Formats: sequence, structure tokens, C-alpha cells
Amino acid sequence: MQTPNIKGNMVKVYSHVVGNTLDSHLTIEKKLKRRGAKLQHSPDQSDYTIVFCPIVSRFETDIQSALSTVPGSRNVILVAMHHTYDPNYILPDKRSFDNTAVKLLVEFLFFEKKGLLKCLRNSKAKKAIWKEMAVKASSPLNAAPPVMADLSTNKKSSETDKLSRIFPIKARI
Repeated sequence: MQTPNIKGNMVKVYSHVVGNTLDSHLTIEKKLKRRGAKLQHSPDQSDYTIVFCPIVSRFETDIQSALSTVPGSRNVILVAMHHTYDPNYILPDKRSFDNTAVKLLVEFLFFEKKGLLKCLRNSKAKKAIWKEMAVKASSPLNAAPPVMADLSTNKKSSETDKLSRIFPIKARI
């Protein structure tokens, strides 16, 4: 089930891929769908255009080239994708780009079969996208209760069982 954004509207997103992301962009699209966004086949029917641009030469050159191919020019979320095996790959903290259509510029790290790397930079980039689009997770009412690993027995237990073992309630006399 899809959920509306915080403002109460269904967020419609057109995805535009420029270059070879080794299908890493599909992970972001899948997460957008799970958070309530609806992928559109036309930029005319969308609220946002998310542009996936792998950086293969110079940052600004690749970005300008990617933006020149974007149909429509409003509410663009620009996703610069850097191919590296290193989750600690150093990128400038802040990059600015002078284009009024670009509402948000984020940078992701990805590598061949691994796809998006598990790293702080990618986590922050995803959160920035969710915040810009004002999408939220599915209703917690439909979600299963959280499960935690019981490290002493290698079994899984519910959060309340875990807490009752940590903080046992003793009867008072």
C-alpha cells in the first residue's frame, strides 16, 4: 500500500537515468516506492524528476551533460553516483550547482555487484531525498513488531521479552 506524503498528497516521481549506474539506481527507486512515491512514465505527470548521473569524468561536466538531457525542468533531484569500492571515499562536503530547477543535489557511492555501498554518506543522501519529497514510511500499524537478537542464546525475541529479561519486575513483599 502506498502512503501519501506528509502534506497528504501522493508524491509522483519521474526517474531519468543518464549513463550506467550498474542498476544501483533501482535500489533508490524501490525505497521511494516503499515510502509512498509513485513512479511515473512521463515527467509531465510528476511532482519531481530524479536524475541519476554516474560521475565518470569531471563532476561539473557530467552534471551539466546529464541536466541537458532532462525532459521538463522543475523540481529536479540530482543524484550524482560515484563508482568506488571504498565506503569511506572522500568527497567534498558541500557542492553547489547553479541551476534553479535543481532542488536537491546528493551524492551516492556504489560499486559493481554490491550496488549502493553501506555507508554514512549514502544514508544521509537517502534521508535528504525523503525529506525533500516529504515522504514517510508505511504506517507502523501494519508493521510487524520489532525483533531483536538475544545475544546470549542466538535466538530472536520480541522487544518486550528482551526488556523484561533486562529489567525483571520483582514482586514486593
